[in-house]
Amino acid sequence: MNKDQKFVITIGRERGSGGRMVGKELARRFHIHYYDREILACASKELDVDEAYLSSIDERSMNFMQNVFPVAYGGSGAAFNYVTTEAELIGVQSRLICEFASSRSCVIVGRCADYLLRDNPNCIRIFLSSDMEDRIEHISEIYGVSKEDAKKKIKKMVIDRVNGRIPILLGVGSNNTRAVVETLKNDDFTGVDAILSVVPYYNKPSQEGIYQHYKAIASATELPIVLYNVPGRTGVNMTAETTLRIAKDFQNVIAIKEASGNITQMDDIIKNKPANFDVISGDDGITFPLITLGAVGVISVIGNAFPREFSRMTRLALQGDFANALTIHHKFTELFNLLFVDGNPAGVKSMLNAMGMIENKLRLPLVPTRITTFEAIRKVLNELNIKC
Repeated sequence: MNKDQKFVITIGRERGSGGRMVGKELARRFHIHYYDREILACASKELDVDEAYLSSIDERSMNFMQNVFPVAYGGSGAAFNYVTTEAELIGVQSRLICEFASSRSCVIVGRCADYLLRDNPNCIRIFLSSDMEDRIEHISEIYGVSKEDAKKKIKKMVIDRVNGRIPILLGVGSNNTRAVVETLKNDDFTGVDAILSVVPYYNKPSQEGIYQHYKAIASATELPIVLYNVPGRTGVNMTAETTLRIAKDFQNVIAIKEASGNITQMDDIIKNKPANFDVISGDDGITFPLITLGAVGVISVIGNAFPREFSRMTRLALQGDFANALTIHHKFTELFNLLFVDGNPAGVKSMLNAMGMIENKLRLPLVPTRITTFEAIRKVLNELNIKC
């Protein structure tokens, strides 16, 4: 790229990761235009719609087919047209982004600019991700709120963005039963479809203790509950007998994410479970065989890197197309193992880093994978013709 050639930097980010701050600094250093809400202001003029009204649309989840009904806004008193759909706003913003990118060098934050400009050879794509604690602290500073309120802002943002298009399963777990019960009784779970609650960790309760833990949780909420059995992390296995006892005794316990690695145990649950209770794989490597036994899906690790491919494998298996599902399963077999050689999420973060999506950073005591593991992951990705 020569010095006179136009270029564009797009910045995607997780909320609270400092995307606007980084974007403005890049624009300042390169002496180029910066666009974020400025695009919304341009769209407001073009559509002849109050910017505050467009902002209310912009903040909602992008449900492209839903019309936005007239909303009364005080202020300027100008005669604005309020019958504007989200699709109209997105269409205008998309065109403006493409026009800006072709006519001047600039930084564009958010608004799917990275996707819109995916074929632009002079586009530099950046995605900012940071640890949840850092994001909470950043949001806390920006909005002048407590860290607890910052957590609530992040949760609300997810709920607003999803807007009912897919179910939201929120993790609410602890080895302190009373703390989980108080959270369920006192927090706002509007927009949350179900909770995922892990078997108590570290203090290694007995099977009766595990049962009583989930009994207290089931009594504290009307939300559907998905159990989570992962003995490799908690230090205790919830047996098939205990799982089935909980499933039969509490109507709002609807499923289990099973990551014990014990196929016999999982099969026992599938064979003897009540009709309103499902088994979900918590282990990518055994998702295919587990679905053939009667599991209904997976909560995946590798799906963070390959959502389309792994989802396709799962759907094919659920549809009974085992031959094609098995082909995809075998394609990822080596990666399944490499993901956990140096622990999770170190493996998947290393993979996403090799694919150019994120920085390879973890919070202590977790550390990135060893160089040998990273190179092995990159070698497999190259063999799969995945750009590194």
